[in-house]
Formats: sequence, C-alpha cells, structure tokens
Amino acid sequence: TSFYGTFSNCTSLVKLPNKLFANCTDAVSFNNAFSNCPITIIPNDLFENCTNAKTFNGTFSGCRAKNVPAELFAYCPNATDFSNTFSNSALMEIPIDFFKYNTQATTFSRTFNNCIISSIPNDLFRYCPYATDFSDTFFNCPLTTLPDDLFKYNDQVTTFSYTFADC
Repeated sequence: TSFYGTFSNCTSLVKLPNKLFANCTDAVSFNNAFSNCPITIIPNDLFENCTNAKTFNGTFSGCRAKNVPAELFAYCPNATDFSNTFSNSALMEIPIDFFKYNTQATTFSRTFNNCIISSIPNDLFRYCPYATDFSDTFFNCPLTTLPDDLFKYNDQVTTFSYTFADC
C-alpha cells in the first residue's frame, strides 16, 4: 500500500516509464517516492487507476522536471495530501486545472516552494473545496503576478502562513 521513498535519491533516474504504477489500486502513499532524483520527464499516466492514493508528500521534491503533465493526478480522485510534492524542484510551469480531479485534497503545504514558477493558473485550486492548508505553498518562488481568484472556492482554509513569503 506504500511506495514511501521507493526510488528516493536514485541519482541516475532521469526518466520514468509510462504506467509505472498503473493499476496499483491498493496504493495509498507515494510519499517521497522520487525525492531527490534527477527526473526530467514525468509521464501523464504514471498513477493511472491509483484510485485509493491519498498522499503525495514530497513525491517529486528535488526533481529536475521543468513541466508536469496536466493530468498527472487525474487518476487519484481520493488524494488529500500534496505537501512538498514538488518542493525544491526545477518546476517552471503549473498546468491549468492541475488539481481538477482531486476534489478531496486538503493539504497544499509547501507544494511548490522553492520552484522556478513565475505564474499560477487562475483556477489551480478551484476544484479543491476542502483545502485547509496553504502554508508555504509558493514560498520562495519568483512569482511576477497572482491570479485574482486563486482561492475563491477554498472557504475551508485555516492556514495561509507564509504562502507567498520570499517571492
């Protein structure tokens, strides 16, 4: 049920195969699965049919991928925790509607901190009405603008600590 740290610190891992975890329907945690790997390409169907996956804490932290597929987490409708998912990575762009299928998500603490993101899609968190924690979400990102309605649909939030600190 857990892929905790499975490939963490694999210094030669730069590309992931399609459907690596396809149909791992009992998997609940992908915490730190690829942390500190020099991954540059992440396939769209990596988590296909991982319908019980709940936590992606640090999954791609420290990776070198500059882009992520728009539907990376589309097959994980029960995901709740995206803490540190891309922290300290080379991520430069967040796809529109990235968390569209993650309607149960509650935690976005440090999700994109220390990334190279300069803009945020307007409806990034639109489909996450149960989100409660946005602490350090974009900490130390070189943001140039913020969308008007970024948190418009997130009325359950209890923490915005340092959300945009050091931007």
